Amino acid sequence: MIVVVINNNITFSNYEIISKKLFKHLRHHELYYAGSGTSGYDDIPEFANCNLIDVPVDIAQPAATADGEDSVEFHWPPSTVLPRCMGGCVLRNDACKASRIEKKNINVRKVKFVNGKYDIIGSATVEVVYHRACDCACKQASSDCHPTKHNYTESKCSCDCKEQKSCSSLHQWSKATCMCLCRQVAECQANEIFSHGTCKCVRDTSLGGDLASIANVNLAQICARKTCPSNQILALVSNPCVCKSP
Repeated sequence: MIVVVINNNITFSNYEIISKKLFKHLRHHELYYAGSGTSGYDDIPEFANCNLIDVPVDIAQPAATADGEDSVEFHWPPSTVLPRCMGGCVLRNDACKASRIEKKNINVRKVKFVNGKYDIIGSATVEVVYHRACDCACKQASSDCHPTKHNYTESKCSCDCKEQKSCSSLHQWSKATCMCLCRQVAECQANEIFSHGTCKCVRDTSLGGDLASIANVNLAQICARKTCPSNQILALVSNPCVCKSP
């Protein structure tokens, strides 16, 4: 096995061949010989390596019917045991994920609860997913990045903003949105609304002019999917973005 050390970080060329003995050896030298005063292997917990583990998984249930609360249909059993990729990875930016899956149809009973009684009314076919192979891969995938705001850095498994602006003392830079956001969001009174420009509650009537003058807040970016009629302006509130008369 090839072990590469980059900036004191250990990178393994193949996760599947990281044995328990090797991990204990690494923990022994890194933690116990580095000044802890313990030299035995017995105190080192077993590494929960990325692997297939049988766990309970919920089975898809039918949509609610219009018969009322006294009549409910459901699938039995409500859950079953399926293999899932679980466990830890050596690199902190990695997560245990399924590298190969298989979809299967299973038969379940259709049960109806009416007037305090359970009746089997038939059978149904439900699709379930089996994890067949596991691997340690980036926690954050390129598909998690915003297509126009982020660049994906594979070596760091991260979505990085294409550009970063300086924020005021009231704001902090958000790597998720690539924008300056308020450090604290307050709850406002009924006749007020929260301004993401001043990070304060403002009177509803002054909202449009207040937000329009803030350079660090781009309403079109934050409310990208919201459009307003020509006689209204876009007003940013905690949730959601709304159109208001000037």
